[in-house]
Amino acid sequence: MKIVTIFPKDSEAIFNRHSNNTFGGATVQMYLISKELYRHKDITTYSLIPKYPVIDFNDQKFFKLIKTYRTTDRTLIKIFRFHRIIQKIKPEVIIQHGLSLFSCLLAKYCKIFNIKFIFMFAHDLEVEGKYQSTSGKAYLFRLLLNNSEIIITQNEYQKTTLMNKFNTKSAIIYNGFEIKNDTHAKNNSNAKFLWVARCERWKRPEIYIKIAKSYPDNEFIMIAPPSSDSKYYSDITEMAQHVPNLKFISFVPFQEIDEYFLNSTIFINTSQYEGFPQTFIQATMNGIPIISLNANPDNIITNYNLGIYCHNKIEHLKLGIDELLNSSDVYKEKSRNSIEYALKNHNIESNVNKILYNIK
Repeated sequence: MKIVTIFPKDSEAIFNRHSNNTFGGATVQMYLISKELYRHKDITTYSLIPKYPVIDFNDQKFFKLIKTYRTTDRTLIKIFRFHRIIQKIKPEVIIQHGLSLFSCLLAKYCKIFNIKFIFMFAHDLEVEGKYQSTSGKAYLFRLLLNNSEIIITQNEYQKTTLMNKFNTKSAIIYNGFEIKNDTHAKNNSNAKFLWVARCERWKRPEIYIKIAKSYPDNEFIMIAPPSSDSKYYSDITEMAQHVPNLKFISFVPFQEIDEYFLNSTIFINTSQYEGFPQTFIQATMNGIPIISLNANPDNIITNYNLGIYCHNKIEHLKLGIDELLNSSDVYKEKSRNSIEYALKNHNIESNVNKILYNIK
């Protein structure tokens, strides 16, 4: 079987360790899925990427990369080059992650050329037919829904919303990571806090900065790659620089990010909303309890006792921090639960097998 995985245009840094360009969760998932598919000897996987000038990353042996077009090319040139590559490969399946105008047109393209199109939602907004980056309406959303072979949602909310609003069925497959089986529960001594996200207004990084001010004796790390809102990023950077116990980092390569989770003890999320954050998986697979202000996909934090959900109340966030700092028993229990949860639900090997099962 030939499978094509299509990477978002902002994926350069995952294929070039020297690039500081930001990328999102859709890129990470396509990377991990493509790498895992390589291990299936009955499948040949081609990964389509833009014409990045430099390719330099650790896992090159697991990828058949095909450069399609420059991001600056005109639309007709992009269409022509994409079509020529697909017709040369002749894949049975194309997998793409994250809603865009291209997604909607690609679904129809695949239907015309008898290719199974697997679309994976990346955010809760997308199942409402809205683009994650702008919240604008995707006017060709029905093309995607009517022409995709398989639609994959990240959580129960997405699945239910898609059915109730558009009468469209989907399969829930959680995001996956390469998870070690020998991770041990942490303890709460020498507590170190971590926040990781793009510097978007809806991620509310200013709340984390204010929390850091309230706990001057603890170390806080903030990894916040810039978004398109340069003024907001500048304001947040300046705000962070005035907090002595807060270390602000603008970018960490994908291959190095796990070290920060490994060396942290409490992960904090301040977003207004999320799909299923990659960072939740990275935290749980490292045994780090999560304190989340408002994101709790499928109620995993409460149902599996992975940390503390704050119902969008900052005072609850502070109470949660105090509880994890002051009770070693509570902390260790949530750390153990986190590891067990990640192993059961977010192993990339089993998740790719679920995707293949739906194809076959």
